[in-house]
Amino acid sequence: MRSTLFFILIFFSSSLFAQVFIPREELNWQPFEKNYSTEYKMSEIVKIDHWLVQNFLEYGNLGQYFTNFHFVDYNFNGFDEIIYSGRVPGAEGLYTFIFEFINGKYITAFEAKGEIIIINSLSGKQPPFSFVLIDLPCCGDYVQVYEIYHSVFTGEKFKLAASTKYITIDSVEFPSSFFDNPVLFEVVNEPYHLRSKPEIDNESEDIHPSVKGNIIGSYTKGSRGYAFAEKKDNTGRIWWFVAMVNNKEPLLSVLNRQFENNNKFNSVGWMSSRFLDILE
Repeated sequence: MRSTLFFILIFFSSSLFAQVFIPREELNWQPFEKNYSTEYKMSEIVKIDHWLVQNFLEYGNLGQYFTNFHFVDYNFNGFDEIIYSGRVPGAEGLYTFIFEFINGKYITAFEAKGEIIIINSLSGKQPPFSFVLIDLPCCGDYVQVYEIYHSVFTGEKFKLAASTKYITIDSVEFPSSFFDNPVLFEVVNEPYHLRSKPEIDNESEDIHPSVKGNIIGSYTKGSRGYAFAEKKDNTGRIWWFVAMVNNKEPLLSVLNRQFENNNKFNSVGWMSSRFLDILE
């Protein structure tokens, strides 16, 4: 059962990949949240036992951030949870909190950096839901993080668990179309470069003034990843849009800085397909 669930989650994460990297408008919460009155929502929000709401009440700016609160039964327990997703005044970046009603007040059931940009489920619009969060670069940084959280049944109820983290840079070029299914591959030449665009560039400041060229990372033979799209450049070279799974530590990565000693993420960018062998 556990192995079956694992493969379902891997497949579901892969199917979400194309959705993650397709440009979209702001998330429409309407199909997922309860349509309560403003008065009722306000009466429930003030029951949240968390510094976020305490600060809103203290500084009188709850109304300014009211639209970031959403009433959703995300875990299929028959009760509403309150989700806050968006900017937090006085804090850097984006945040998501989920508050669960227990013993007369809402307490924190989940919190993570990033804002929800996709809501999905294996059954369409019905819970339990999975979420994709984006954490945008801040304060001169260039790293952009996408993280997928699935609702996993713990034996008592569904809880959100992180399943896949994709990290890239804010200047990466995204494909216009994707493969029907991801292609597993292995690098057979080294060093082999992951780039922000489907072109060889070793000179520009495409990523950041401190980084030369468009190289996101350099990999050794045996490094594996999944290809999700392709593009031909003006020389005829075929580039794949890939997520490197970091089964082997990269020789070089501009993404590791804030994740020292932790390669449990997928590095996203472009690789020439010439020295990538497809694995069955």
